[in-house]
This record gives sequence, structure tokens and C-alpha cells, in this order.
Amino acid sequence: MTEQSLFIVKPDAVARNLVGEVVSRFERKGFKLLKLKMFTFTQAQAENFYGVHKDKPFFGELTSFITSGPVVAAIIEGNNAIATTRIMIGATKSFEADPGSIRGDFGLGFSENIIHASDSQESFDHESKVAFEWYDLQIRQPIVAVLGHVDSGKTSLLDRIRGTGVQGREAGGITQHIGASFLPSETIKEMCGPLYKKLEKSEHKVPGLLVIDTPGHEVFTNLRSRGGSAADIAILVVDVNRGFQPQTNESLKILQSRKVPFLVALHKCDQISGWRKSETKFIS
Repeated sequence: MTEQSLFIVKPDAVARNLVGEVVSRFERKGFKLLKLKMFTFTQAQAENFYGVHKDKPFFGELTSFITSGPVVAAIIEGNNAIATTRIMIGATKSFEADPGSIRGDFGLGFSENIIHASDSQESFDHESKVAFEWYDLQIRQPIVAVLGHVDSGKTSLLDRIRGTGVQGREAGGITQHIGASFLPSETIKEMCGPLYKKLEKSEHKVPGLLVIDTPGHEVFTNLRSRGGSAADIAILVVDVNRGFQPQTNESLKILQSRKVPFLVALHKCDQISGWRKSETKFIS
């Protein structure tokens, strides 16, 4: 019967650099590794995790040790995963564990016994929820910085997407501050059309994009730098008629220095000689 099980490499094993040895034993056995996470238990998490033992005299020792340093939690999948895992880790008291088992080979005591593993489907359901509770957190919207030379059309491009008129209110039509706006997934889907289908195939659903519009004038270098440093990804807007200009190159260096992934958006394509207007949102 294919099922899932959880094991936790305890602080003593992490400190002794045994994580790879422990995980590899389960992989060599044929189990599939589904999730892996390193973290440190808080006291509240530890008490919740070991809640079944709260009336036992060793409860305090358990929670104290498991919170003493980082652990590595893993969820594996395979045939009779729960029962097989229990056999592989060995008896709770390391000196009673059979040679060849994980605790028998590496354990040093009762608490310092290298590894914990779920002993039933019920304990797996509870323990995996505690250990991997961050998997249930909502994904924040990625931060997208829009950079480029002055008058390359960054703000007007965003105005078209947002349905706003920010660029028209700026002095001389030139953006002079950092602006941020949220683009919900519905807006992205409407603007991207069939291209959005590729995003829908992703395992995680992105709730939208937080877009940072940076000024392109040469005197606003610091603002461009701050906007670029905050970004998860970036869009480098280039006026197709003028190509790369001084602040375009500067923006490129900012993104390269901070290792921000980016794409280049060619703007004002409709001003190219011979341009033919199309009823669609795409130029090709």
C-alpha cells in the first residue's frame, strides 16, 4: 500500500552533519522524497508536535531538545512507508536499537537518538501539519520593478494596463517619484490573453503583481537603485526607436549587480516606419 510518512532529523544529527546520511537511506530504500524543510521549532510548535506525550514525565526533555537547534523535516512516499520507516529508524532508546538501523548506528541516548518518525496515519496527519504549516501560507505577489531611460514610456505603458492617467499628471510628463500599484491576476489575464495559460499551468497560483514604477531621468539614480533592489523580477523598457540609452544601461547594471531576473520590453513599436495597426493586443 502506497502511503506517506514523516521523519525529522533531530538537532544532534544536524549538528553532526548526518542529514545526508539519513535522507539517503530512505532514498536508497526506494522512497520518494516529496518535501524537505530545515527550520527550528519554537516552544509552542514543539509542545503541539509532541502533544500526545504532554502528560509524560519526559515531555519537558523532548520539547527542550527538539528546540535546541535546527532540524530537517521530510515527507516521503512509498509502499508501507509508516511501518517501514519505523523499522529503519530502530528502537527509541539508541542502545536498544538494532545495528544497521539509523538509531543503532548513530544514536547516543534517549533524546539524542538522531531521528523522529510518525508511528501511525493519525500521527502523520498531525505532525506533518505542524512541521509543514508554512506550506499553507498564501504566496505573496511578486514585486516587479519597471526601469528604463527617461521618456521610454514606462508610466504610459502602466497607465494603459491599469486604466489610469498617472503620466499625464506629472510635470512635463516625466515621472519624478517611485510609484507602486497592484495588478490583480484578473487584470494580468485580460491583458495577456492566451499567454496567461502558461501561468495557469504552474503549481502555485500567483495572486497578482506589485509593480514599482521608477523615474528614468538621470538625476533619479538613487530612486532607480532602490526600486531595482526591491524587485523579484524587472521589466527594462526600451524605446524601440532610440535603443539603449544612458539610463537604460544604468538600469541594466543595477539589475545585474543585484542578480535580478529581467526581460526587455520594446515600446513605441507603432512609431516604426511601415507599422500597420492591428485590432489585437499582440504585434505578432
